[in-house]
Amino acid sequence: MENFRELSLPTVFEIIRRRWPEVMLIVVLHAAFFVFTEHFSSAMAPMPQADAAVISQPGGFFLGFAVVLFAILLQMVYLGFLATAAVTGAQPQEPGTLLSVGRRFFWRIFRFQLLLFLLLLAILTVIGSFVGTLFFNTESRQSMPEWAIATCQAIAMVAVVKPMLLVPAVMIVRDRLVMDAIGQLNRYRLGEMKPIAVHFVVLVAATSGLSVLAQLLGTDGIGHYATVFAHAALLGTGLVFIPLEMVCFVASRHVPQRPAGETEYLDAEYKDAEHVGNEYQSETDMDNRDFK
Repeated sequence: MENFRELSLPTVFEIIRRRWPEVMLIVVLHAAFFVFTEHFSSAMAPMPQADAAVISQPGGFFLGFAVVLFAILLQMVYLGFLATAAVTGAQPQEPGTLLSVGRRFFWRIFRFQLLLFLLLLAILTVIGSFVGTLFFNTESRQSMPEWAIATCQAIAMVAVVKPMLLVPAVMIVRDRLVMDAIGQLNRYRLGEMKPIAVHFVVLVAATSGLSVLAQLLGTDGIGHYATVFAHAALLGTGLVFIPLEMVCFVASRHVPQRPAGETEYLDAEYKDAEHVGNEYQSETDMDNRDFK
């Protein structure tokens, strides 16, 4: 097995270089979404109940619907980018192609994210209770300082770094459902993906620090908004670069083989997506190759 850094990182940078319009689209839209949700939640927090009731009328409903729809479409485009990167590498794709391809993976990724959220919540509850009781004489996270809450959240995310990074990549590259992908975690050693894990830890530490700084600067002023924009830009960039590293890592470990008589990997929706699916191939049974 070739060294991961030698094999994957040039591929990642080549994909970003040749597909920079798609990368910029995804990063900018992610950053804009983060800034909007941050600003909206900050504006709603101190709002009087009477004013909040006005927003809860039909205008508020349509605003919420538009935000959810935007988030879904953005997630589909994002997943389509990762999926096509695993198949066609640095070959540019149209946004419509990304949307069509990403639609295939949306619900399975959503189910995994829901499971991951519940796991993170459980870990955060345990860590928060322990830290709160030990250092702040409280079991409520809400009574802890912002920096302590952010630290607990960062620790919880680092604790699940392997499934958080690896399961979505396996689902996309190997076309597996959630439980199938989770079952393949033991095929990959954390040490083999150490550079990616380091990048993830750095991202979590940086974004947690910026989040705390934004809270300390209040909800107004140039410093607050500059920190919020920096946080959104860093998070949007990390959400493209690190999962792309993982997709390239898993793809480098997986060379699809098509037995005689096997059907096409992708369904009609994939085939219509400008023939991106032509290079995808299915596996009707699990290969038992030993990944070295």
